[in-house]
Amino acid sequence: MRDSNSACKWYVVVTVTAARFALAAVLVQAIGPAKAQAQHWEGSLSLSSIGGWSDNITPNLVGPAVADYFLQLQPRVLFHYETPRTITELSYDLSAFLYATETNANSMSHNAQLSSRTRLSPRARLRLNLGVSAGQLNTLQLAAGPDANTGEIVADTSDFVSFDLSQRLRWEVNRNTLLLQRYSINLFDRKVKDTGVPVSRGSAIGTSLALRREWKRDSADLSAGVSVNDLTNNRECRCEDVTTLSQFDFDVGVRWQRSLTPRWTSTVDGGLTRHYIPGQQVVNTLRPSGAAELAYFDRWGGLVLAYQHSIQPNLSIASNTTTDGASLRAWLPVPYLRGEGPVPRVAITSTVGTSYGRVIDLVNNTTPPTWTTSFFDTALVWLIRRTDLTLALRYQHTRQRADTGVVVSYDRNAITISLSGSLSKGRPRAPILRSAAGEDREDKEFMRRGE
Repeated sequence: MRDSNSACKWYVVVTVTAARFALAAVLVQAIGPAKAQAQHWEGSLSLSSIGGWSDNITPNLVGPAVADYFLQLQPRVLFHYETPRTITELSYDLSAFLYATETNANSMSHNAQLSSRTRLSPRARLRLNLGVSAGQLNTLQLAAGPDANTGEIVADTSDFVSFDLSQRLRWEVNRNTLLLQRYSINLFDRKVKDTGVPVSRGSAIGTSLALRREWKRDSADLSAGVSVNDLTNNRECRCEDVTTLSQFDFDVGVRWQRSLTPRWTSTVDGGLTRHYIPGQQVVNTLRPSGAAELAYFDRWGGLVLAYQHSIQPNLSIASNTTTDGASLRAWLPVPYLRGEGPVPRVAITSTVGTSYGRVIDLVNNTTPPTWTTSFFDTALVWLIRRTDLTLALRYQHTRQRADTGVVVSYDRNAITISLSGSLSKGRPRAPILRSAAGEDREDKEFMRRGE
């Protein structure tokens, strides 16, 4: 088992690294090319509340289902600072998940995040993100949206701490060629609440470099990366002795993106990952990965059809997992209730999908534990005119089956009503769909700012 001094060294290294990134951003801002010094900052206090009912809050299929009412409160403080070349945001939120009768299932977490986007020069853009979370995990988080790529794990009554640092650099070598560089650090530690015995503990450090070539309607990426993953797990024995696994992952990949029309974009990814564990013989050293996406984006709506096959370390369960997932996500305005302006007044958002996951043992050639998940989520969202207040009525259905004790099996229906808004003046914002094409569009729009 790693001692406390080892853990402290990790945190010191990460803290120093974060400080260097922050200092670099400040120096670039100070000595960069002179521009108009228009500055703007605003602070906001917002509150999100979700109340609802579920027909099953138990984390498994053993015994009768337990129904209960629940309430999630999430106050958030946000500071936004903007100059012609930078956007910086600092936020903190408290998330409290409370049940009406099953109070032993309550959860609470603190989450802080610092993010910045800086235009270093007319050709270079830097994005930094630092996040820290801590709190208590318990049973299922019913108000969370479904995810096609991860199964819901058994969350014992445990305390957790997580740390995430990421950096992305986009540099235009010439008019049609881009250099993309990424770096990330992730730390996760979870212990049983009463005894302090570790449940899972791990860290991951990764970096990648990609070269992108762009044409009028197409772009192609060639990338290479390496990551170091430390996975420590004692879930089976519940004792102080833990099983430690340190592995190196080397990967190469290609991506092709084509703009079918000004609003439709297709993306295809493919890659290979080679695993190396010092002192161990790895089973199936090379593993493929891939993804495909068809996306539609407009100022008033969006649609993303996606498929993904991936293998990645999961720090929360200290294991490698591989998943195949397909999903359809969309948000569209309700006819005749769209209202004026680019952001619809009343909209429908929906997600439907399925996934198949496996817990992979890279050393022992054993039959992997598996799980399958299918889900449906739909909501009617009302953006109240002239305010930043949003009301949503949502229905969720999830069915998950697993042959492992790490991932839970259950059927669940949930109905929720949420109300969120800012206590200060704000501007209406359209829903955001996670998408590779959408992320590229956001990068290009930021590069055009101030030109």
